[in-house]
This record gives sequence, structure tokens and C-alpha cells, in this order.
Amino acid sequence: MANIAIETFDIDVGANGSTYILTNAAVGTDAAFVRLNSGTRKSSGGPIASTASIGPDMGNVGIELSGINTLTFHRSDTTTVKLIGEVWRYTGPPGGEHEFVVRAHTAVTISTGNASGSQAVVGIVNEDKCVPFMTGSVTSQASNSSWDQATIAVSMDGSGNVVASRNNTGGEITVYVDVVEFTGAAWNIGHGRSASHDSASETVALNTHVDGVSGSTFDTGDWSTALIEASMEGDSSETGLADTLALVYPDTSTSQVIFSVTDADAAAQNDGVGWVHVMQNSSLIVTRALDTNVNEGDGSYGTIAWPSGANTTRGADQIGLEWYTSTNGTGTAHMRGSLNARIIDPTGTIQHWVHRTGNTVIVRYGVVDVSGLVSQNATITGVSSITGVSSITL
Repeated sequence: MANIAIETFDIDVGANGSTYILTNAAVGTDAAFVRLNSGTRKSSGGPIASTASIGPDMGNVGIELSGINTLTFHRSDTTTVKLIGEVWRYTGPPGGEHEFVVRAHTAVTISTGNASGSQAVVGIVNEDKCVPFMTGSVTSQASNSSWDQATIAVSMDGSGNVVASRNNTGGEITVYVDVVEFTGAAWNIGHGRSASHDSASETVALNTHVDGVSGSTFDTGDWSTALIEASMEGDSSETGLADTLALVYPDTSTSQVIFSVTDADAAAQNDGVGWVHVMQNSSLIVTRALDTNVNEGDGSYGTIAWPSGANTTRGADQIGLEWYTSTNGTGTAHMRGSLNARIIDPTGTIQHWVHRTGNTVIVRYGVVDVSGLVSQNATITGVSSITGVSSITL
């Protein structure tokens, strides 16, 4: 049995403090984390009963894994919105080569007038093997022209703190983050920092240090064995659709990624910083695709093609989604382009949702197969000796 199990969710979230009970429970909250399948901005898909332009107070939701099988939602607004994502659970043996440990399910506050905030994380053994997963945010900023102030990047500072940052100042925003340390020997973790994607796509070199620019070169060896996690700050002044969304995907080099706000719209601008984290494991299988004109729908579900070559025989809990989305247009008709998505049928169906249509949407995506992450180094306890056995397969 694989050491990681994935459960997807599709939830209509209303009031602050509402909860959702997962089908499966983790052995502890340090053995599970949340992934929002909504691109770099980590937002909802918008309100379920409106196609009007909306602000970040309505569009953003903070998710907290508050118990071994419970998600708690944090809101500023009470309008019901759609939220889609995944929960990853470690189910393997302690100390196994595919193990991860969640060091924190935390909230970082960026105060009014400030550009960043930080929170100490305890228990980290090797910060270079940590990945911060942003699980949403909460703000009272209501204008659909305020998305520059509510587009947040998360990173680690190398001193044991998780940092939430924006490229400007504005009203208070609380950012929710799961900090995951990939402790298992089979995991190799790389990091990148993108700060030159304002007017053209940037080729970002990957490095072993969590700051993304130091340490040594990080090489995946093969992009089909690596998963990409990324987030991005807003622009210093641009508030538009494509200005606040990035497409992040492998370069032809196995030690570089492409970070772009201009693939979807050449006029888009973003002078903020983007952070990239890459999780490589030789037993992982990631099969990617590109759709340059997604039929997204007005508050209705759509589907996108299964990547060519991706397996269709795995169990539903053995496949996840890598998902980066953007749209043409630099106006403030938010949340066009902010598609939320999940795999609803492991035989080949990826479903997405957003509350309004109108532009040309581009999605870079991949099916992530974790079925091969099976521990070969499990420890058997309570046995002093075994005789007459030539081999044991675990």
C-alpha cells in the first residue's frame, strides 16, 4: 500500500467557523496537509450564486486542518463560495523513506500598512526540506481593485520562520499556511525565487537552500518525478486578472522552472516576488498537459482533458493534481480565470469550477501519481528474532 493517501474535497463554504468532516482521518494533524487547487493565488472559485466582479473579502477563504478529519473555514464575508482542493495524509511507517511531517498548521497576520508578517515554526530538523503550502487567506478588503494587496506569497526565511508577503501595503490580511518537512530519504526538495517576471516570463534556477538562491543547484533529474508548489505576491499597483495569477511549469532544463504572468496576457505586469518549491521523489509519477483555451463556464462545472500517458487504473486516493491557471485580461473582472479543480474520476476526469466566464483561460496542469511511494525500509518492532525466513517483503 502506498505511503500517501489523497482525499479531494468540493465544498460550498459560507459563514466563518463552518467546518467539513473528511471521509478519512489522519493518524495525527502532523501527518496531513491541505493543498488548494486554485493556482498561485490560493483563492476560492467565487460565489455560487453570482457572476458579478468580487473583491478578496468574498473571494478568499482560509482553511485550517483543525482535527485529524476536520477542516475549519475562516471568512470575512458570509457569501457562499466554492472551494476545491486536496488533503494529503502520510500513512506509512515512522521514519519511512517517503515520510513527511507537518511542522505547523498556522496563521500569519500581515498588519494594516505592512508588507509582510512571519510566524516561528517549531520542530524543524532541516529547513531546506520544508515546503510552505498556502491554504488561503482572510481579509476585509472588499474592492475588486484590491487584489494586488491580497495576492500573497509564502516562503521560509532560513531561520525557522514562515513568511507571508505582499508587494505593497493595505488592509490587514491573515494568511493560513501548512509547513511540511519532507523528512523521508526518498524526498529531494528544491527552491526557487522569481523576481524578474514583470514584463516577460522568467526562467528560474532551482537551488537546495530554502531561500531559493543559495546552496547548490537543485536538479530533478526528470520532471516526471517532481511536483511544483508556488505562490506569488501582487504587483505594486496593477490589480488586474492576469497581473495576479502566474503559470509555473518545468523548463526544458531539469534544474529550472518557467514563472510567467505574461503567458496568458502579454500586457500583464507583476513586479512582486514568486516562490517555487519542488518536491522530487523517484517513485512519484507526474504527467503534465497544457490547455490554452479552457471552457470554464459561469458558475458551472467543466472538464479538462486527461494528460496523455497519465495512468487511469489507480485508486482515487492515489492521484492528485498540479494546477496553475491564468487568463487574458488585465481588468478587474475578478474572479475570471480563478478555476478551482480536482480529479473526480481516476479513470480520466478532471473537473473545474469558477463563478464567471468571459476571457480566454490557460491552464498548466498535471496528474500526480503517488501509488509507487511504498516504503521498503519499514521497521518491525517487538520482534527479537526470526528464523527460517530467507526474505520478507514489506
